[in-house]
Amino acid sequence: MSVNLSFIKTRNSLNLACIRSDLVNAIVTRVQGIENYHILKFDNELLIFICNCVENTVDSKKIDKRHLVLSIYKKLFEISEEDHTIIGNSVNFLCDNRLVEKIPTIQKYSSLISNFIRNKL
Repeated sequence: MSVNLSFIKTRNSLNLACIRSDLVNAIVTRVQGIENYHILKFDNELLIFICNCVENTVDSKKIDKRHLVLSIYKKLFEISEEDHTIIGNSVNFLCDNRLVEKIPTIQKYSSLISNFIRNKL
């Protein structure tokens, strides 16, 4: 027996938790699509990619982006407390030196529309 609960909407902190878990799952799935992603644990390119994904999907000031990146790493890899500190410091370095880029809104929507048109034709 399947139950459909899609008509019940979450609110407040539960809504933020749902958004956070959906983002983490989407980014983890995208990274797991990369072949041999396990060897990229301390690769800066992977960290920049994850930070760019978070930066360009999270609009809310209520969600801590650094914490979100660290939770993505926890789902992807087995990380110790020392690794957690190293990755957290790397995220701070990337943000402080403006190495994480925000994609302009017009570019996002034009890409979405072109992909939609390409898929329909």
